[in-house]
Amino acid sequence: MLVSRNPEISFIDWSVRKTIKKLGCKKFDFYILQYDKDNNIKNFISNKVMIISKQNLRESDIIQGLNKTLENFALIGETKISKLKICGDVYLFLYFDIILKKIKNYHTSVKVLLPPLGIKTSNIPYTPEDLFKDILNNAMNTSCTTEFEVQEGKYARILADCENISQYDNLKYVIPYFIDAGEMKISIKKSELTKSEIQLDIFGFKSKSLIPLVWDNFMSTYAQC
Repeated sequence: MLVSRNPEISFIDWSVRKTIKKLGCKKFDFYILQYDKDNNIKNFISNKVMIISKQNLRESDIIQGLNKTLENFALIGETKISKLKICGDVYLFLYFDIILKKIKNYHTSVKVLLPPLGIKTSNIPYTPEDLFKDILNNAMNTSCTTEFEVQEGKYARILADCENISQYDNLKYVIPYFIDAGEMKISIKKSELTKSEIQLDIFGFKSKSLIPLVWDNFMSTYAQC
């Protein structure tokens, strides 16, 4: 989703973009995956962002560059970088904490991740299994263990053992987040008095929709260009 008229989010956008451009990368996509202000520490903000480019930037250069960009605006705390290379694209995932001292007067529309129902951005990156476990638990108000697999990039299967399912209609609204011009089939059968086995067959699975949610754990799935 696009977020505008938020000066702090716009400032994060400016600071990362300026850093990446100074490293010589002129063409890239940028998304904010998490922006979380601490309720107890004033101006303390945790950020997770995703940068997509063709250029393979060094992690140390990004961290040094970000420190340079923010030196007059914020104190930088913990910083982590993960990297995923797939199909000619380089995905850089940057996590950093800051305490803002001031912000640059910068206003723009920023691309911010809208996660599927049941997903907490603070838990990103997930494993695929934990991702769908949280989605199923939330959608059906239950507790599940899950298995996940992708075949040939366009077909995915989710197997789950769940307890005391109170509803499953929400699945038809949540799972399409991962479907591109396809469909989903749901099979549910009782395994015990209070337990059920669920199989979700997803056709037209949008593999790349996992990337902002699982980061480099994406390689545990079948990646196809």
